Amino acid sequence: GNGTKWEEKYKKIYNIDTDRYSIESSLGKYGFSTEDITDVICTHLHFDHVGGNTKIENGKIVPTFPNAKYWVSKENWDLANHPSQKDAGSFMEHDWKVLAENGMVEIVDGHESFIEGIDTYLTYGHTKGLMHPVISDGVQTLFYGADIFPLSAHIPVPWVMSYDVQPVVTMQEKEELLIKIREEGWFLFFEHDPNIQACTVDRLDKHYRMNETVIISE
Repeated sequence: GNGTKWEEKYKKIYNIDTDRYSIESSLGKYGFSTEDITDVICTHLHFDHVGGNTKIENGKIVPTFPNAKYWVSKENWDLANHPSQKDAGSFMEHDWKVLAENGMVEIVDGHESFIEGIDTYLTYGHTKGLMHPVISDGVQTLFYGADIFPLSAHIPVPWVMSYDVQPVVTMQEKEELLIKIREEGWFLFFEHDPNIQACTVDRLDKHYRMNETVIISE
């Protein structure tokens, strides 16, 4: 998420409520602490996804998860560290610099599987080398939609975000993914949806739509 390293000005702009929500309190509800986390999968390095990778402690930026490896695709890592003029505003070096300095960043080159039970799928429409975890327990599979399917409202293929660097590519990728998700009976997870966390997908005539939904209360 966005993390807590924000000046008051930007908290107001992005409506970031660090008093009500925090990684520590969210983990604590389930009996975990930040020290328990061993692996952090960064779908991509946009600030609203990896701002919580680091935090300010005693005036210094430190890793939020001190015992974790932080995984990111090579293509997105390279882009974040050498962004184009269009991309530059989406990346903030303080979200990962200290991690790299401490040898905590693991670069994933391609579609390799690096954690048991989790495969990866790369897309390029939203940003180069966006890495989607595909998580399976052998019975059910969940596809992490990240910013290709940020909300349940983005299931229709033409509905894409203005942030996408290649919206036509996003549409092509969504079409391919929706076919697979529907045929395989996977759950599609929505990272940005405040109401619906995941669903299976069905098709009516030419249009894809939600089928079984998953809603997680606070």
